[in-house]
Amino acid sequence: PEASADWEFTNASCRRRTAVVPDPRNDDNTVVAQLHLAFQLFHNRIVRQTNCSFEAAQYAVRHAYHRIVWRDLLVPLCGPDVT
Repeated sequence: PEASADWEFTNASCRRRTAVVPDPRNDDNTVVAQLHLAFQLFHNRIVRQTNCSFEAAQYAVRHAYHRIVWRDLLVPLCGPDVT
């Protein structure tokens, strides 16, 4: 059956203000959840602005994450000589 235009407002699951996540551990750490959301939004923006494939945007986001971990975590934590 075809959905009505107001289906999204009348569906009870859409009125719920909590995420429907199969694994409840995803909501345990607010910082991790917010970081995950930030990377999702970053990925979506790359796709919209460059009109690239999902895989190309995924690679770009993963590369950015690796640079952040290397530059902002490992180098200050271990020092430049170790890294």
